[in-house]
Amino acid sequence: CDDAEAFCREAFFDGTPLPGAPNRSDDAGLAPTPPLAHLLPDLLAASLDAVDPNDDAKTRCALLFVDSVLRWLPGRDDDDAPFENQDVDAVACRVGDWAPRFLDRLFACADVRPESARVANHGAGDARSRMMAAGAARADAAGAELTRCVAARVFAALRPKARARARARVLEWAKHAPPSAAKDAAGLIGAACADDAACFEASTRDLVKTVLTDAADGLGASGGAAARTAKALRVAGGAIRSLAPASIASRVDAIDALLENGLAHDDKAVRRCARKLLRDALRGLLELRTRHAAPARDWPATGLEDDLEAPRVTWLGPPADASERAAVEAAAARLLETRVRAPLAGLTDGSGRRAWLDALRQVAKGVKGAAAALEDVIDDDAVMPSSRSFSPRDAVRRQAGAVASRLNWASDVGPRAVLAELLTTAAAAARRDDALRRD
Repeated sequence: CDDAEAFCREAFFDGTPLPGAPNRSDDAGLAPTPPLAHLLPDLLAASLDAVDPNDDAKTRCALLFVDSVLRWLPGRDDDDAPFENQDVDAVACRVGDWAPRFLDRLFACADVRPESARVANHGAGDARSRMMAAGAARADAAGAELTRCVAARVFAALRPKARARARARVLEWAKHAPPSAAKDAAGLIGAACADDAACFEASTRDLVKTVLTDAADGLGASGGAAARTAKALRVAGGAIRSLAPASIASRVDAIDALLENGLAHDDKAVRRCARKLLRDALRGLLELRTRHAAPARDWPATGLEDDLEAPRVTWLGPPADASERAAVEAAAARLLETRVRAPLAGLTDGSGRRAWLDALRQVAKGVKGAAAALEDVIDDDAVMPSSRSFSPRDAVRRQAGAVASRLNWASDVGPRAVLAELLTTAAAAARRDDALRRD
């Protein structure tokens, strides 16, 4: 066969009709032979053993295989609505039974991840130590991101009731996961929310409410474990980043309360995770993102070209509704004004070393989160305004309009925002002090 993709598609999903029979027939004797897709659930079950906490390379291969298979196979629980095609429905039931076991394997990998994998300061030690630490951090981040993406694929493949049970399973694990698994917990919670970014489903709303409440309780408890509080903030950031901008804007009061208490906390790990929450909230408000489409195809198919014409990716960006977009702009501008621009005073007022570093780190995380607002100018000769005329609300409005114009929602595109001047000010201050420059 000259077309390998068409050959694999026919073998696994379309089946081969009997000689002289049409591709579709109501006569069972003339129907295509059962597709090899019935073998894929067995391969998924076999791949569970390859998700090995002691072998990262084998685990990555297994995750990539799962990601490929779930682009085609749906899953459901017994009480979900069945698929019309019996072949598809039989496979979907087996995938639904497999999904909880796969999530348990991911939990097992995260639970045994050593604390040494989380390198807090890449700048400590000699050059060799810094290089090894940076390499370990990159590998750890790549593994966590792959886990999140594949978990999101699992949730996209499941039908509503199966998905709700999977969300409850992830939430229950995240509550009791060790602090060393904070990054994985945030990624899996984010994956659980990604397929319902607008929070239409009750299980998504309950999950987001629970993680925000847990983070607030941890910050409000006197004498609580700082590591647990830091993990709760990280998990909250994972959920928030996966939501649609309008959903984040509706929760900005709760997010700002977490930032108010977290950024002023005595423990540096809690402050660090609060800064990451700031970054995640701004990214969720300002970035243009994609989410997976459910593999709801029906076999046998009419042809490869028909499937290619169907949209497989949906986009999340500024809402088309004017009132919702205004709420998103106001929420992003509020966080930029109070949590990014205001800390600049700590870089120039002669504060102590800790206050200076905390302010710099907070500005850096805020700018990283709002990087989507750094739009290209239309006119190459345009002059960037000075920091005195910088308006977070204007920057957010320009960015929202620019992204919307790409999606044919609006036509107004403004000049580049001047958030980069925040980092320029911080860098200039650091150059004046040798100790700060090394930090």
